[in-house]
Amino acid sequence: PYVTSSNCVAGNAAAGAGVGPQMLHYMLGITKAYTTRVGSGPFPTELDWEVPGTVGYHLSTVGQERGTVTGRARRCGWLDAAALKRSTIINGITGLCLTKLDVLDGLPEIKVCVGYKLDGKLIDILPLDADEIVDEYLGYAQRLRPHVTDTSLLLWNAINDGSAVLFEGAQGTLLDVDHGTYPFVTSSNPTAGGAIVGSGVGPKVIDEIVGVAKAYISRVGTGPFPTELHDEVGEMMIELGGEYGTVTGRRRRCGWLDLLALRYAARVNSLTKLFLTKMDILSAFDTLKVANGYRSGGERYDEFPAQQSVLYHCEPEYDEMAGWKEDITGVREYGDLPKEARAYVEYIEEVVGVPVGWVSVGPERSQLIEIS
Repeated sequence: PYVTSSNCVAGNAAAGAGVGPQMLHYMLGITKAYTTRVGSGPFPTELDWEVPGTVGYHLSTVGQERGTVTGRARRCGWLDAAALKRSTIINGITGLCLTKLDVLDGLPEIKVCVGYKLDGKLIDILPLDADEIVDEYLGYAQRLRPHVTDTSLLLWNAINDGSAVLFEGAQGTLLDVDHGTYPFVTSSNPTAGGAIVGSGVGPKVIDEIVGVAKAYISRVGTGPFPTELHDEVGEMMIELGGEYGTVTGRRRRCGWLDLLALRYAARVNSLTKLFLTKMDILSAFDTLKVANGYRSGGERYDEFPAQQSVLYHCEPEYDEMAGWKEDITGVREYGDLPKEARAYVEYIEEVVGVPVGWVSVGPERSQLIEIS
């Protein structure tokens, strides 16, 4: 899924230009002397490009590997000749232009990936057998067939019968392709409206929309993050909160709760309630901060800015609150939480304008507290 929404292979040039592929006589492939990738996705030859003194850091800094427009850092690694070989076959490449050779100057050694190990065998290109692929996936189709139906009708009948129907969203509001911090977004709409479009039910049947937010804020990958912490407090949030991707293990960035972003999420999703998670992580801090305004270019912003150019230069303005500095993982009733913890929850309710229906004080199901 780590792709763009269009075709970047050579065949698309013919389709886009309105000419037949037989009219293209020469295909020039342009590649760097090493490999880069922006964003998530598999990268077999990736090096540790964020640590000074490493080869990856050398490639990143000397090669100035940041997006021209966004400034987004590119991941760096050795040249993957096996992937390059497949690319030349797919695109019908007749010549290669190798760029950024000078970036490799001064390195003690240079490595090139010439193949991968698959089932104990070394291959120089991933084998693709059309008949084998068709047979395999037709088998999957038969297994899936009993589970395929008109889901819009299925849901409509369930709703009319009085059944409870729950739609669960993934990712977050600021990753929404239309309402998020573009271009640092996903390719779909994880906001509440996406549940309606994706499921085939009308908006009038939705009677409650619960927004799930951490008691602090985290973000994976690059993109604007006004309240990000680069100090020991941020490190503690990462380690205590286990802020690493579930599948990829990718480290998340962390910071104090941003009420402008949360209020924006409440607005574009029309939230009816909030579920505040990871309250227990904040037990580590004497003083808590929440951003309730931004300042940029001498101007104060009380709402989440619509322009990226503004957001990138915003400095958060914080309200400070007393921490509770005690273990709350064993608490099961809202009234038994320390008064400072309850004050934190109630302040969020007041500023965001949405009631908090639940808080969690740990990862277990039993550590969920419902607020009546």
